[in-house]
Amino acid sequence: MGAAPHSVLVVDDYAAIRVLLRIAVEEAGFAVCGEAADGREAVKLAEELRPDLVTMDLAMPVMNGAEATRVIVQSLGIPVLVVSDVDSSGLVGAAIEAGACWHVAKSDVVRELPLALTALLR
Repeated sequence: MGAAPHSVLVVDDYAAIRVLLRIAVEEAGFAVCGEAADGREAVKLAEELRPDLVTMDLAMPVMNGAEATRVIVQSLGIPVLVVSDVDSSGLVGAAIEAGACWHVAKSDVVRELPLALTALLR
């Protein structure tokens, strides 16, 4: 019997993007343990589920992804991979400063996310 796949918490405020992320994560051989639509929910689920990694959108309601990344990385010790659109607000830099370990553009998710997950989780 093989080991359980690494678990990933998917965070994005758009349901359609969460579906795309789920597909990319599962096609890469990892398991989605939960989904969140905002930063506050992401922190709550990260505390409850203790995933191996969190994919984090940045521009979200309630708590932006950079703020959520800071809590998840610094308080919970869970790595965060940022998945975002073009950064015009400086949030990618803020997320990296908060401890995010990687960034994938949403336009490159299908090609780049599996590679990033494999590099980070294997």
